[in-house]
Amino acid sequence: MSMTLRWRRLWPVLFAAAWAGCALSQPVPAISHYVIPGGASETPVGAVVPLQVGQIDALPPFQQTGIAYQLSPYRLDNYRLHQWVASPAWMLRERLQEMTVAQPGQQLDNRPALELDARIFAFQQMIDTGASAGRVEIRFCLRPAAPPAVPLWCRTIREQAPASAATPGAAAEAIGTAFNLTLVQLRKDLEQELSTISADGHSVVAFRHPLR
Repeated sequence: MSMTLRWRRLWPVLFAAAWAGCALSQPVPAISHYVIPGGASETPVGAVVPLQVGQIDALPPFQQTGIAYQLSPYRLDNYRLHQWVASPAWMLRERLQEMTVAQPGQQLDNRPALELDARIFAFQQMIDTGASAGRVEIRFCLRPAAPPAVPLWCRTIREQAPASAATPGAAAEAIGTAFNLTLVQLRKDLEQELSTISADGHSVVAFRHPLR
């Protein structure tokens, strides 16, 4: 067999081996993780009614840790290399538990305990013609812990904060700002609503607070 023919046969094998070696030597992209610093909402709600966290739910894109981003009104995606340290639903539960825990020395009366439910409808980066913002939308409902657990009060809170750049890192910061604003508003609404709860655990001004 001639040397030329031998090299022709070996060349595909050598090329494949060289390509595999280059592929194996390429570094694996690192995953960036992001946290949301706490805000004023971490202080427990000042209420004498026993309050605890109930059901926390989220739409599928917000049940995972990949930061969600939206490029069109019809599609949501999640970054693979830019992730929260925990899912938005988990982070919301942790923050609500901080808000509802009884303070040392706080006197709770014997009114029926209430539960605070929440469902996340938006927790994403909004990208529109190069501009970026963080959007959060959560629906909260207050209901008796004991059945029949008919909601006494519901409120959907929406907040949006501009991002300094159209990058995942800037988006995480903007989403965090919108999230903290949402919880600050929730705290105000909760304290107002809890002040109206009667001795039997019903809202005495429920007709002035329609479910919305």
